[in-house]
Amino acid sequence: MPVFDFFPELTGTAAANPWILAVALAACHYNSSSRQKPASTSSRKLTDAPMHALARDFIPYSSPRSPSAPSPRSSKPPVDMPLELVLAIIEAADGPESIALLKACSLVCRAWSVPVQKLLFRSVTLRTDSAYTSFKAAVGAGTPHSRVLGAAIRHLRVVVDYSQPSYLHQRAFAHAVTMCPNLQELDVALYGFADSFSGAEALGTVDSSRLRRRAPSFDDETLEMLRSGPSIKSLSFSNWSENQECVFQLLDLWPSLRSLSMSGTCPHLLPSSSSTPFPGSLESLRVNFQAPPSIEFMSWLLHQSQTTGSLRSLTFDRDPCPDLFDHFLDAFGPSLQSLSTPNFPCNTTRTIESCCENLETLRMDRPQLNPLAFKSVPKNIKHLVIGIDRDTPLQPVIDVVKGRPTLEEVTVRLWNGGEGHRLLPALKIACAYRGVDLKVTKDAA
Repeated sequence: MPVFDFFPELTGTAAANPWILAVALAACHYNSSSRQKPASTSSRKLTDAPMHALARDFIPYSSPRSPSAPSPRSSKPPVDMPLELVLAIIEAADGPESIALLKACSLVCRAWSVPVQKLLFRSVTLRTDSAYTSFKAAVGAGTPHSRVLGAAIRHLRVVVDYSQPSYLHQRAFAHAVTMCPNLQELDVALYGFADSFSGAEALGTVDSSRLRRRAPSFDDETLEMLRSGPSIKSLSFSNWSENQECVFQLLDLWPSLRSLSMSGTCPHLLPSSSSTPFPGSLESLRVNFQAPPSIEFMSWLLHQSQTTGSLRSLTFDRDPCPDLFDHFLDAFGPSLQSLSTPNFPCNTTRTIESCCENLETLRMDRPQLNPLAFKSVPKNIKHLVIGIDRDTPLQPVIDVVKGRPTLEEVTVRLWNGGEGHRLLPALKIACAYRGVDLKVTKDAA
């Protein structure tokens, strides 16, 4: 009988609570009557006695040892997560290494397919003619779905390498640009013909001979197609050939550029361009030339930017020469808000504090810095990025943390042995005391 499973608990308190025994007996009577067993004489006498009202609503206890029938439950349909929330989660996980994730998500169901494909096509890279053929079949088919994918592209990277057997032709590159009506960022890498192709170069080694490779300029049909395409806001051009005209051709196409990145062969100012400066007002500039650019070329490029005071961010991936660094500080120091350089030039006659009064972000991630660099940190600095190894003098950095009231964040990039620097705990304490956010990383900040 199920009631016997808890009956020992009732007997201990029956004297103090007489009604408990009555409840138990009532349960026994209820259980026996439900099984339709003939009642004994004693049980019939109990039914004639008045029972507590609780006996009418009592539900017998079901012992784990005696199976009972499951109570019926109403089955509710599953609640679908809103598609907007699902896409927000997928987009948050989107990154350079998430191509496989996006491909898998696009195959989950029909509702996910098109939105995830739009994320997949947000950034596209074309290196060969076969890649362009596949891209054209997906985006240029003229169907509503292909137009949706073409409108989703925001960043396009193309590699025109004339040394490859199936290289991307310059007209195919131009046609790919025209199929992206909402394109905002364009990344172009140009490689010249290889007269002698060695094994080291096949692995991607860039040497001085690669920079002397010949490459044709863009023809008129290519330029006309690019001009009819979208208005680019950000251009990154890597020139690994001896051609000096291509960069001027691309700059002439998009005077509305706001961000420009140039690397590889340093361009020289052409006679045809010396009289008319670049009309664009740049807000961000990054230079990574194999040789320092001339002040004449930089003056031609940034003439309008200096006139309007539009330049906000300046990045040197290589140590700038002192004359060029002084030129930039004199011409653009008051408008700069972000400055990145591997090291502070030793022979410069300018200081960042006196020239860049509005500077908010300063990055100098070379571990062996010029001691004068920290003395010239502006008082209004908000974000400082530095690199340290086991021998980097950190006391000037600690003094900057203590003496700059507007400082909000310090990013430390660890080089060889930097994690064991003896003053790194002191820097952490100084940042914690001032409420400055300290980030330590071994990657590029």
